Amino acid sequence: MRIWRRLLLFALLLPATAAADYRVDLIVTLDRNAPPDVAMTHGRPAQPPQVKAAVDLSDRASLQRAGMSLLPDAQFGLDTEWRKLRNSRFKPILRLAWRIAQRPTATAVRFKDDFHYLVQPPADPTGLPTGQQPFELPRLDGTLLVQQSGGLRVTLDLDYHLSVNAPPAEHPRASAPLPVSAGELARLSLHAEKRVNLGQAQFFDHPLLGVLLKVSTAN
Repeated sequence: MRIWRRLLLFALLLPATAAADYRVDLIVTLDRNAPPDVAMTHGRPAQPPQVKAAVDLSDRASLQRAGMSLLPDAQFGLDTEWRKLRNSRFKPILRLAWRIAQRPTATAVRFKDDFHYLVQPPADPTGLPTGQQPFELPRLDGTLLVQQSGGLRVTLDLDYHLSVNAPPAEHPRASAPLPVSAGELARLSLHAEKRVNLGQAQFFDHPLLGVLLKVSTAN
C-alpha cells in the first residue's frame, strides 16, 4: 500500500504537460456512380435552415473566442488525397482545415457551401400560396464536433441539397442563389459518430456523399 501511495504522490508532483492542439482536415465528396434515383430513395423534403449549436467557420471572431482558427488552403493537409480523388469515382467538392485549441468543453464547427438555393415554399393542397416566404438554403450544410470521450471521438452531421431533376453527381456553380421550388429539392443527410485514431484518415460513406476526415496534432 505504501508503494502505491508513493507512486500517486510522485505523479501528482510531476509538472503538468500542456495538451497538444488538434487540427482537422476535411474533404466532402460526391459518388459519381450513385444511382440516378438516389435523391428520391434517400432524400427528404427541403426545410428552412435550422439554428445549429456550432461556430461557423466563416465567423473569425467567434472562432477565436472558441479557441479555433481556419487554416489557409496552402496549409491543407490532405492535398495528395484531394488530387487522387479527382481521378476516382469520388468527386471532391469541398476542402477545409482548421485548428482546435484544447478546451475543457468541446465546440462544434459549422461549414457550408458558397452555393445557395432560393427556395419557393410549396402551395397548399388547394393550389393557393401558404403565405410562407421564400428562404435561402445552402447546398451543403454540416457540423463537426471533435472531443475526448473514451478516446478521440468525432460527431458529423451533414445535409446536402440537390435537384431531383439533375444527375446526382452534378455540382453546378452560381454567383447568385438559384431559384427553385421546394418540390425540386431533396435533402440527403449523413450522420456519423465514431472513435478515430489521431493522425489516421477516416472515410464516412453514404449512397451519394462521402467525407474524408483526419484529426491530427497541430504543429
